[in-house]
Amino acid sequence: MTFSGVTPNAGNWAIQVCSDAGIGICKKYGVDVKMIYSASSPASISALLAGSVQYTSALYDAVIPVYLQNPNIEYVASGYDSLPYDLIVAPDIKNVQEIKGKTCAAQNPPTIGDGLYLQLLIKDASGGTVRYPADYNIATAPVAVVSSAVAAMKTGQVQCLADLPPVSGELNAQGYKTIARTSQLKGFDGIPFFGINALKSWVAKNKATNIKFLEGYLASVAWLTDPKNKTAAIALLARDAGLTPALASDAYEYVTDGGYPREGLIKSDAIAKDLGLAQQFGRLPGVTAAQLQPMINMTYVKKAYSMLPESVKCEKWVLGAVTPAEKPKCP
Repeated sequence: MTFSGVTPNAGNWAIQVCSDAGIGICKKYGVDVKMIYSASSPASISALLAGSVQYTSALYDAVIPVYLQNPNIEYVASGYDSLPYDLIVAPDIKNVQEIKGKTCAAQNPPTIGDGLYLQLLIKDASGGTVRYPADYNIATAPVAVVSSAVAAMKTGQVQCLADLPPVSGELNAQGYKTIARTSQLKGFDGIPFFGINALKSWVAKNKATNIKFLEGYLASVAWLTDPKNKTAAIALLARDAGLTPALASDAYEYVTDGGYPREGLIKSDAIAKDLGLAQQFGRLPGVTAAQLQPMINMTYVKKAYSMLPESVKCEKWVLGAVTPAEKPKCP
């Protein structure tokens, strides 16, 4: 099967591990996974609906309007649980107020994903005094790709953007500074990054394959969060993102901050939080979280976790992800 990640950012790291032929985790669990990258969440959703991919890591807020029109799409597992975005600006910009009159860039349109995150970063970091579209412009550009992000800033086409590690680390190395982080702003508390979605019709016909893939995915999360695999994991991300291992290592905070749920479960308030973000900026008016609950199906990932060998479940103890009372009985 084919998995469409949305750019080779570190949020897709566990899928990169699962699909990598050298590491071989997905094959160990009986599925051959090909990893490809779409330019944006809408592009990956289009590929899913067309049947050219079986899974994507599309952002929740990008899938919600699609689901409302086509309830054949569902989330079968959590992806990455938090939003580690940086607000990065040109060297001559000293603070958020100086973004006024500038053009910022986002991978997605202003109504989706980093287009929304960029607006919330600037609004919260400025105390609500700098807002889109009154104070600055947003241009859609492939800034989740390292070379494109650097080129956009160097040519002066844009003066600010919101980006993720490891791209943010490369921009910092090139002299473009971070002036705000989502981790520092209360507006981002509890807002998830993305989940793993598929078509209900495909899952219904391929239940065994779906569970095997989810086993491989969860085992890949366990592999990724085991410190003994740190060097190999960084080398893998560096290769896929086109970076040096030194710059890719900046993204290892993804692994250590607990953003990859070990049991693959989407938090009960994840969709409500993400819907609230969209509605804060005028999207999806009138939609309720209750309407969206059938979009989440944790049945398969729970089954997949229950089928994992105890040796894999025990790996979650390595980074102290559970309390002593929850520690699995290790062989």
